[in-house]
Amino acid sequence: MSSSYTKLLTGCMLSVLLFFVSTDVIASNSRPEAAIKSIDIRNTQILDPIDYDGYIVRMVVDYAKEFVGVKYVYGGTNPQGFDCSGFIGYVYKNFGVKLARSAQNMYSNGKNVPKNALKAGDILFFDASTRNRAGAVDHVGIYLGGDAFIHASSSKGSVRIQKLSQYKGLYIGAKRVILQ
Repeated sequence: MSSSYTKLLTGCMLSVLLFFVSTDVIASNSRPEAAIKSIDIRNTQILDPIDYDGYIVRMVVDYAKEFVGVKYVYGGTNPQGFDCSGFIGYVYKNFGVKLARSAQNMYSNGKNVPKNALKAGDILFFDASTRNRAGAVDHVGIYLGGDAFIHASSSKGSVRIQKLSQYKGLYIGAKRVILQ
């Protein structure tokens, strides 16, 4: 056996032994199961808490990806066909977040996020019009991380994943919403 494996095994055995000694499991000869039931873990410190927010965001992102390929339908709000804000609203509604219906009104939801601080799950807003690019919000998507976002594209005709750096719409900003 290697020395580091032996040290690890010894450390684990000592930890288990200390646990049993500190909870009187070994000392309880008559009914060891009674001693185990009396262990109170309510005040035990958790060393590595679960990243609840990160877990929920990952669920949002994975759920949104399930709709890749669903056709674009103007005014669409369900998996038979989505427009951009209908898609975002549908995804977030599944996680208890109610957003405004239009992309422009959706921009009033959530907390502003600078572009250099984007995280997966942030909602991205664009002026995607080819007319005059006046800076009016008319398109929305969900940031996936790694320069990618998902959106219902009217020009491509479906929900798709695209690189943010290659998107031709004028980036307006991003919002972070609180997930339930």
